[in-house]
Amino acid sequence: MIFVDTSGILALADASDRWHAAARQAYEEQVRNGETLVVTNLIWAETIALVERRLSRDVAILVARALERGYRTEWVDPRRHAMALESWRAGRVSGASFVDCASFVVMREVGIDRFLGFDRHFSAAGFHPICGSS
Repeated sequence: MIFVDTSGILALADASDRWHAAARQAYEEQVRNGETLVVTNLIWAETIALVERRLSRDVAILVARALERGYRTEWVDPRRHAMALESWRAGRVSGASFVDCASFVVMREVGIDRFLGFDRHFSAAGFHPICGSS
């Protein structure tokens, strides 16, 4: 399983993104290998909002369709939310957002140690990027 961060999805969606080629290559390799790509419901919300603002509503709709078809969604339920909030408040990973902290909670619970993305906070939390620099 590979966790996909918002930064990875943005790089895939935006051909002008500096990480687009690396993200596309890593994504295609994971799909060829039959890896399960995992996101959270919070990644959905963050990604769709950013894609719509930076690119367009039409691209955001395409991204949402891709998430529906090709990704497993792990839900940040009340228990996970509380754990993420505690981690975020405590600043366990300096500068990590609440969404990042929720991702870390899910990744640890599900047993995921690799991610597709370009957010340095994932590496700081002990996870391993499958491409690029984080």
